[in-house]
Formats: sequence, structure tokens, C-alpha cells
Amino acid sequence: MKLKLTVNRKGQRHDLLVTADGTATVGDIAAALAAAHPIQPGDPVDPHTVSLRALDRANAGNGRLIDSATSLIDSGLRSGMQVEVIPATAAAGKQAVGAAVLRIVAGPGAGREVSLPFGSSLIGRSSSNDVVLADELVSKVHARVTIGDGVEIIDQNSANGVLIGGQRVGRLPDRPRRRRHHG
Repeated sequence: MKLKLTVNRKGQRHDLLVTADGTATVGDIAAALAAAHPIQPGDPVDPHTVSLRALDRANAGNGRLIDSATSLIDSGLRSGMQVEVIPATAAAGKQAVGAAVLRIVAGPGAGREVSLPFGSSLIGRSSSNDVVLADELVSKVHARVTIGDGVEIIDQNSANGVLIGGQRVGRLPDRPRRRRHHG
């Protein structure tokens, strides 16, 4: 996986191309960024001691803290984002309550709302999912919702699929306030 990131370090911005396996953790990436320096390489850093803050350019540089144990693929990090390396304790102690709301509009559980965090959440009937739906039309592991700068929905090879506007889709970068049908 390749990401073009702008890394904020001591008031300076550095544009970097990060190449990592999708199973690498945010801590692994943060440790590599903390040890790397454009002029003078630093000492190795333990991936468990650092994490990343994804900065929001539109919100005066404030951003969301990403847990160091989160896999890169589930982190919501995308090319073009600005990040800074932070102590892992800061990220673990201040996770956002919710980044999006999933509303069930039909079927069993209609009217229920579920807060979804940044990163990936699995949706399905199985109790091992982040969001459990008690609907026989929903597969045990039905879809993955990834929230970063935007929202992406990925069908997990479910029997009935994910329908957008009546059309079955496998993967969809999404827009807010769009109605989706699972099952």
C-alpha cells in the first residue's frame, strides 16, 4: 500500500511517500516516521510508543487521534492527508466518540442509530461484528464501513449484497446522507 502524506514535524511540513503492507499498524508507520528525518536519521522508535494524528486543514489544524494498534488499512488514512507523530498514550486516551451515524430505516431494528468511529467497522448478524443487525437478509459478516476523510462501504461477499439506488455494488466511496440498503 502506498500513501502520499504530509508530515508535520516541529512546524515544518514534509511530503513523503509511505510504502507499507496493509497489515502494518499505525504504530509501525508512526515509528518509521519518527525515526526518519530528511537531514539526519534518528534512533529506532518502538511502534507501541507512538501513533498518528490525522490533521484537519479546515479545522485550524485539529485532527483525529488514531490508535497505534489500528491496522493501516483500517485506519482511514488516505493519500493527501496531513499527519503528525504523537505519543501513543495521547491517541489511546482521547478516541473520538463517533465520526458518523448509521441509521436503520427498515426491517428489524428500524429507528435504531449506531455511532461509528473513524477507521473500519464490520456490519452483520454475527456477534463478532462491530454493528450487529438482527435481520435474516443480512449475512453473518455483511459489509465493512471505513470512515476517514470520507466514507467507504465494502461488501464482504454477502449473499444479498449492498444496494445503492437499487444497484448491487461491491465497493463504494460514499457521500454523507446517502441511503444504502444492506440485505
